[in-house]
Amino acid sequence: MPPYVQAALICEKVLIEKDESFSIIRAIDRLHASGEPSEANPLIFGAHLMLCVRHGDGEAQPSVRVQVDILGPSGRRTHAIDRTVPMDPFGGVNINTLMALQFVALGVYRFVVLLDGVESIRLSLNVTSTPAPGGPIVVEPLNADGGSSTR
Repeated sequence: MPPYVQAALICEKVLIEKDESFSIIRAIDRLHASGEPSEANPLIFGAHLMLCVRHGDGEAQPSVRVQVDILGPSGRRTHAIDRTVPMDPFGGVNINTLMALQFVALGVYRFVVLLDGVESIRLSLNVTSTPAPGGPIVVEPLNADGGSSTR
């Protein structure tokens, strides 16, 4: 079995601890644009792509080629990442990449992750100009009687 993606997230921030463990902050699957982005007025957003790549069954390989393509709502494919990274012989590799993303239309963008040229996983990011149905859950501070309200 070839290398595989054990975990993948798009997030706003990644903390790297002293023991080299990662803390993922604000995983995202949706961006709210204040207007409709276009070629002339794109929505620009900085985000981290965090990938945990592990060895498959069999002999560990010394490196893996990681490619990430972004498929836009129109079907346009953009090559975002293409690099070969060394792998730990006993586990694999954690890849934390900061990307400057540029969105020129509303819709779903798919991040296609390929390992050694083989599609491993797809992540989706929805760029919308309207809030999600029902909106977010908001927990308000405690009332004077000790209760809280949720809307």
